[in-house]
This record gives sequence, C-alpha cells and structure tokens, in this order.
Amino acid sequence: MIKKKTIFRLAKIVVPLVLGLFFIYLTYRDTSVEERQTIVSYLKQTPEWVVLLSILIGLCSHVSRSIRWRYMLIPMGYKTNPINNFLSIMVAYLANLGIPRSGEVLRATTIATYEKVPFPIAIGNIVAERIIDLLMLGIFILIALVLNVEVIGQLLVENFKSWIISTLIISIVILFLYQLTRYFKKKIKTKKANQIRNFYNQFIQGVQILLQMRNKLYYILHSVFIWIMYFLMFYVVKFAMHDTYNMSLDILLPGFIIGVLTIATTNGGLGLYPLAVGTYFISFGISRESSFAFGWIVWTIQTVLIAVFGGLSFGILPLVNKSLTSKSN
Repeated sequence: MIKKKTIFRLAKIVVPLVLGLFFIYLTYRDTSVEERQTIVSYLKQTPEWVVLLSILIGLCSHVSRSIRWRYMLIPMGYKTNPINNFLSIMVAYLANLGIPRSGEVLRATTIATYEKVPFPIAIGNIVAERIIDLLMLGIFILIALVLNVEVIGQLLVENFKSWIISTLIISIVILFLYQLTRYFKKKIKTKKANQIRNFYNQFIQGVQILLQMRNKLYYILHSVFIWIMYFLMFYVVKFAMHDTYNMSLDILLPGFIIGVLTIATTNGGLGLYPLAVGTYFISFGISRESSFAFGWIVWTIQTVLIAVFGGLSFGILPLVNKSLTSKSN
C-alpha cells in the first residue's frame, strides 16, 4: 500500500506539470494552425543578439543576488565563497522548475553543506530576501500604476480577493508560529522542544539580520539592480519582432508584472507564462501570433538559462569545493 507521504511527494511533482501542460493546451486550443506556425517561426527567427543579451542580463541579476546574500551572512560570521552562493542559487532555480518553492529548501541545504551555514539561518535569509523581493515588486506595480492606471487598477481589483486571503493565511501562520514558540518556551523542557526552539531562534536571526547588517545601502542597491535586470531581460525581447518593436514602457511593464506573478505561483511559469503575457498583449492590439510568441520567447530564454546553468551547478559544486578544500589543506 502506498504511503500518504509518497502520494504527497508525487503530487508535488505531477500536479504542477499537469497544470503547465493544461495551460499549453489552452494556448494550443485558442490558436489556429496558421497562428501556431507563425509563432514557431518567430521563435526560430529570434535574433541571436536578443537571446544572448537577455541571457547575459539574466546572469547579471543572479550574480548580483549571490553577492547580496553575502551581505546578510558576513555579519553573522559566515564568509561564504561567492561561487558557492551563485551555484546554490542556480540549483534552487532549477529545482523550482520541477516543484514550486522546493528550490528554497535545496538552496539552504546546499549552502549548509558546503559553507557550514546552519540550515535555519539560511532559510531565514531566504525568507528575508523574499520580503525584499515582494517590496520591489510592489514598487514596480506602483510605477506601472502611474504609467497605466486603468490596466493595473483592473489587475489589482481582479486579484484583490486572492491577495487578501493570502495575506490572512500568512498572518495566521506567523501568529501560530509565534504562539507555538511561546508555548515551547514556557511549558516544555524536552530535548525535542529545545531543538525546535533553537531552529526557530536561528530562523528569526536569519531574518532579523536584514535590519541589523551594516551594509544596508549596498543591499538595497543590489536589490534595485536585480529587479531592473529582471525587467530588462523581458524588455529586450520586444526587439525580436516588428509588431512588438515599438511597444512603449506603459504596455511592457504590466506585462512584466503579470509574468512575474505567473512564475511565483507555478513551476517556472510552465504554460501559464506565455498564455498570460500573450493574452495581455493581445488586449493592446498586438497580433495574437506576436503576443504569444513574445511570451514563449521570454519564457524559453529564462528556462534555458536556468536549465543550463542550474544543471551545470549540480556538477560544478562538488568539484569547486573539492578544489577549495585541497587548497585550504
């Protein structure tokens, strides 16, 4: 008999993939044979310089993220190797393509393995990063709202209910953890309780370092740089086709935000990213072929970047750390 844990693990892998394939089917269903042929031709005819520039910009954002992470770790006494930071981040992105949010755990595990950073602290750092990323997304939404009030206003209204529910769930979870910690602290003295309490304390320490570190300005500058690079990786693809070549910032920015939201809620935006971005551009009079092709080009570039560098990172990590260990000895 199959155990519940096994079913749950399989579901985490299968369900996102099935959803991704379903969204691909929706795109397939809503386009004619001629439109699909045109989309494929656009993909094939994408200028090499657009692909290479987008990949280079994406790499710059990932390198900056790895450097930014060190600003949280160094004040805590962990001078990690920048290469390990970068490789663990790429491995995490690759894992997220298969199972959403699994990369965060793998990233913390990787840095704990090779740099001896306690797992709870690493997870706390990553949670702190996500808070900053959420703030940066909020800033981009505000900018887009100023540039295009009607479109973003409608997007906010349509998702208002789900965002309220998500906020309530997060608040309840935080409150529950807080009360649980107080309970362990006051009532339970067992070894297991001490382990849980220590994990929680290290986790909070990993989050709070965001407020305590000295290089806050550099951290902020890297955060801004990372998100500008994210947008530019999206932006340069407009030069791949005549229909999108002259798209203005007020149209592109909301499309970028929609793309980010699909990646955050699925396994790398499989199927949903091209569908959501393409559907958005169609509403502005861009041809269906060019709109869907734009989404597929951006998603393909991002996915290939993660697949190649994430895959290489799995093999490079042991080699790099073997070399570092031999040098230290």
